[in-house]
Amino acid sequence: MEVDKRRRVDPALTKKQIGARVSTRILEGFNEIRRKEGLSLGEAVQALMETANDLGSIKHVRAAAESGRDRLQQKIRLALEAEINRFEAYYEDDRRDPPEETLGWKVRAGEARRMMEKIIDLVGEVTDPELTRKAHDLVVEASRFYGAH
Repeated sequence: MEVDKRRRVDPALTKKQIGARVSTRILEGFNEIRRKEGLSLGEAVQALMETANDLGSIKHVRAAAESGRDRLQQKIRLALEAEINRFEAYYEDDRRDPPEETLGWKVRAGEARRMMEKIIDLVGEVTDPELTRKAHDLVVEASRFYGAH
């Protein structure tokens, strides 16, 4: 380990400022992500660089990210489909045989609202237009039903 005699600092521990030019749109998206994760710009870029160094390839970092994105999208789609199916059954039960007492109705309507909110949250993460349309139609129809009672 060679030490810089002027500053008595290990060169491996020093930092270098880089001035890369990137697309404004990409930088804005990246900044939004890193802020959510509580990272400075330097920390976020360094983490990506470390991953590329570990893998020995920037192309491998991109391929791993794309593969992970596909798996994540499948997971979110499955979660949304499950919530839609669960809510459809719940909603159909209430349409077929609504609770007669006010308290029972309030409890059921409150649970329906929570289920709809979960569906709405998942819709924001899914890229499948057919599935998002199905969720949209179900939530709109059910919100009219629960809002009318």
